[in-house]
Amino acid sequence: MFNKLSYCGIICDGCPVYWATIVADKKKQQKMRAEIIRISKEEFGLDFKPEELTDCYGCMDESNKLLKASRECGIRKCAMQKGLHNCAYCDDYPCDMLQKFHKTDPDAKARLDVLRSAL
Repeated sequence: MFNKLSYCGIICDGCPVYWATIVADKKKQQKMRAEIIRISKEEFGLDFKPEELTDCYGCMDESNKLLKASRECGIRKCAMQKGLHNCAYCDDYPCDMLQKFHKTDPDAKARLDVLRSAL
């Protein structure tokens, strides 16, 4: 269904950080990351420092190339600890942590809801 769906319902290969990670041209990568930092600050109030915007292949990638925020994500840690494919498969779906996150990304919730309805 989705190429890289995260535990919380984000589509990783739709993420600008992922796009910057897979771009081969280092100059283009730097420009993309600078734009991500600018947009993150203006639209979401996030204050990334350039060194914090690392490569990220998505929170399920086995290479462990993750943003610090992904590495420290409580949703990710919980789903991994429970051995879940994603949160739609959890007996506690939707937990408080996931509900709080989905207030900021209702599309991620909708994706998991569709998966959950098919279980």
